[in-house]
Order: sequence, then C-alpha cells, then structure tokens
Amino acid sequence: MTRRLRALEVLKRVARVREVRATQALSLALEEERVSERARDSIQAHRDAVAAVGQNCTSGFGHLNIPRYERVSHVDHLLEARLHLAQAGLAEARGEREARAAESALANRYHDKVDERHGEIESVLIHERRASQQDEAIELWLGAEARR
Repeated sequence: MTRRLRALEVLKRVARVREVRATQALSLALEEERVSERARDSIQAHRDAVAAVGQNCTSGFGHLNIPRYERVSHVDHLLEARLHLAQAGLAEARGEREARAAESALANRYHDKVDERHGEIESVLIHERRASQQDEAIELWLGAEARR
C-alpha cells in the first residue's frame, strides 16, 4: 500500500506540473487575445477618424476636394483590409484562449482527482496503522495481565 501511496504522490506532482503549465499557457493566450483586441480597436478607431474626414470632404456645400477625398478613400480601404486581418487574428486568439482554458480545466480536474485519491489512500493507511498499533497495545496489555 505504501508503494501505491508513493506512486500517487509522484502522479500528484506530475499532475500539478501539468496544471501549472496549462495555467501558464492560458495566461499567455489571454494576453495574446488582449493584444489582438487592442490592435483591432486601434485600427477601428483610425478607420472611424478617416471616415469622419471623408464625411467632411463630402458634406461641404462649397467645393469638393477630389484629390483629398481620393486619398481618404484609399486610406479607408487600406484600413478596412487591416481591420479584417485584425479581426481574423482576434478570432484565432480567442480560439486559442478557449482551447487553453479547456486544457487548463482538464488539468485542474485531473490534479483534483489524483489529490482526492491520494487523500483516500493516505486515510486508509493511517487507519490501518492505528488499528495495528491498537492491536499491539491490546496484545501487550493482555500479555502483561497474563504474567500477573
């Protein structure tokens, strides 16, 4: 039974290492998602600013500045392409984060199960030792009574 307890202790340490690694991977995936989200938000903010400038070019009653409107339109198209790439990167980062979260939860459950099993085995061993000590104490007491 002691060998089994030692094996569970080793398994418990291995499970803890897996749990820590999964948590670290989840942390990195969360940070990557935040970076992707900030990049997407930044590009969207730039695109909104360019759209406002484009509105100013076309909303005036006076003269329409065609070269400026053309440049603004070109920048808007470039930002739209960058926004699509940023959204795709964010979707990928979210998928990675979800996968890492699932792995982390699985590693956590595994560690908990191994820890629980270790506690059960340890409890049985303690109970067996106490029963054995109690049996020895009774035998010694009976032996002492018989000698009197």
